[in-house]
Amino acid sequence: MPKSRKRRKAHVAADWSGPKTRPAGVFRIFANVKLFYALGAIIIGLSLLPIGLNAFNNHSSSQGGRFVRQGMPTASASATARPTTTVRQFDAPPPMSIDPNATYIATIHTSKGDVKVQLNAREAPNAVNAFKFLVEQGFYGSRMPFYYVKHDVSAVSGDPLTGTGAGSAGFAIPPDEATGSAEPAGALVLSITEDKSGQFYFRYDDAPGTPETTPIGTVVEGMDVLRQLTERAVNDQSAGEPDVITGIEITTAS
Repeated sequence: MPKSRKRRKAHVAADWSGPKTRPAGVFRIFANVKLFYALGAIIIGLSLLPIGLNAFNNHSSSQGGRFVRQGMPTASASATARPTTTVRQFDAPPPMSIDPNATYIATIHTSKGDVKVQLNAREAPNAVNAFKFLVEQGFYGSRMPFYYVKHDVSAVSGDPLTGTGAGSAGFAIPPDEATGSAEPAGALVLSITEDKSGQFYFRYDDAPGTPETTPIGTVVEGMDVLRQLTERAVNDQSAGEPDVITGIEITTAS
């Protein structure tokens, strides 16, 4: 009897040409690799943002404290700007125009009387030159306030832009031999940093100097006038209207 043969089924290749199955809804993000990575980068960046802002704020706070020192107070963060005139700022310190060997007298007219200062052009030529330049350019105006006065520390002015200590002439003043030297009672001291340049204060007491200021002269008349200035903190509205500087003249002594 002949053996029966088994039939073999013909192999049919799978057809992959039909429609592909894609994730539905929001799960499609995971099928798009580029979009998935982009969203991941955004999420990581947003999570790191608070850390960066906190570091920036801490840095700003530490920098803002550098003017809390003997003579120049820090401008109040909540201070209300009080411009006293239309003020021009400058991009660079002026060229040297004074004679370091000459004797210059600054007469500062205030609402309480006049103060005369003999300027120290020999030891502080850059600062005296800048101060004289700002006076001649009308930078200080005619109603510039003493925005901080404490009779055992200093009387601070020189900010016609805001009247709060936040203004500047716009340029850094090169340091002098006198920069950072001691500040005796009666000294007129000029700030030389770019963010405070042009501001100045009168010392009521003896104090060490700082690298951010240069003593530019000594009061020869008018300490009694300075002692009559009304004490006030920065932006102290309770102290009433501040005493003001109504003009500054600089002459050469014969």
